[in-house]
Amino acid sequence: TLMKNYSAIVRPVRNPNKVLTVSMKVFLQQILNVDEQDQVIEVNAWLKYIWNDYRLRWRPLAFDNISSVRFPGDEQQIWQPDILLYNRHGIPSVEPHIQKERCYGED
Repeated sequence: TLMKNYSAIVRPVRNPNKVLTVSMKVFLQQILNVDEQDQVIEVNAWLKYIWNDYRLRWRPLAFDNISSVRFPGDEQQIWQPDILLYNRHGIPSVEPHIQKERCYGED
């Protein structure tokens, strides 16, 4: 199975000395407040992180053409990058959010 011997705490690189590239996209949903005097803006946004986990690969033709699978975020089944939002203007933490991971098979 796809998750056999998989560990979500192990960074997905074959060589531990190599860098793992994580891309991020920001999708602005709503501007909640703009404080021009303090130069602060409050927004709702979706953050999408993209990386390659070589341990989660399969050939879709071998599995009824299934080309992607989703993992519910609350179960933390797959490795995820540690991301910290800087310059939060005094916000103690980022509120929990809906999180889902999608894995794609090989092309």
